[in-house]
Amino acid sequence: MAIVLSELTNEDTPQVAVLIRQHLAMIPPFIIPSHDEIISIIRDPMHYHRLWYPETVPDSYRTPCFVAKTNETVVAAVQLLLPDDTSSPAAMFWMVGLEEYQAHVLEFINEVISLLREENRSLLQSTRNPFAPGWQGIADCWTHLLTPFNQADCKLTSEQWVMYWCNEDKMTASERPYDYTLTTKSQNQRDFELLMSRDSQQVAEADIWFPAPACGSLMEAGVADLEYIKVDGAHRRKGLGGAMLTAAMQEACKRNFRTLILWTEEDNEAMKNLAEKSGFTRGPVLNWLTLDLAN
Repeated sequence: MAIVLSELTNEDTPQVAVLIRQHLAMIPPFIIPSHDEIISIIRDPMHYHRLWYPETVPDSYRTPCFVAKTNETVVAAVQLLLPDDTSSPAAMFWMVGLEEYQAHVLEFINEVISLLREENRSLLQSTRNPFAPGWQGIADCWTHLLTPFNQADCKLTSEQWVMYWCNEDKMTASERPYDYTLTTKSQNQRDFELLMSRDSQQVAEADIWFPAPACGSLMEAGVADLEYIKVDGAHRRKGLGGAMLTAAMQEACKRNFRTLILWTEEDNEAMKNLAEKSGFTRGPVLNWLTLDLAN
């Protein structure tokens, strides 16, 4: 049976909210937002971009949510960022679908691609998921979404990023070498920065972000995002990476955030080994998608 593509209505919203909750329940940190939180974020999916990337917010744009239905069942839904300037890439905040309707999901993706082509748009890219603590893309555990994307009527490229997560009680602590000093900088309530130095020279840094205020469930659960960590090449293999992760968790706990999430490139063996050695659990692979609509 063919699907019917339409914009989200109040009547369809409860089904879409259930699908969003089901998908988030499969992804670390396994925090399920309330219905009201989901509705609030659907109404304002740009909250994350305005907070962290204001320079990327278009001057004018739409954020429509499209749904696919067969009979009265919502089988798939997606929310897009569509700048009024059609030469700018379109972006996909999130997508959900019913596992048992994978063929309909593919049909839905192709319908959305056709819609974007009618508006003369040439690219559709993943962007930060507004329900999440910073990650983006389609997780490999959502095969009912990933498989149809790979079969869609366009040229698809993907970057693979592995997600890791750790609770305070699972962390394997590493001591900081005695001749290195650690400082913490925080200019607001949204994040803090760790800086490690030796002989007054900075050699490592990390940035930890707290959830956006719109994500009340993540705030309440105490989930923070290790957005960035770097150790200078000359100072690697000295235990500084583990010491930085330990310090990040300790500083986060002081602010009542006791779970850290991070993600790294699939081929970054050093970072994956560091995360696992430090007690982080490997999660799904996130596929950051780019759909070339001109091909």
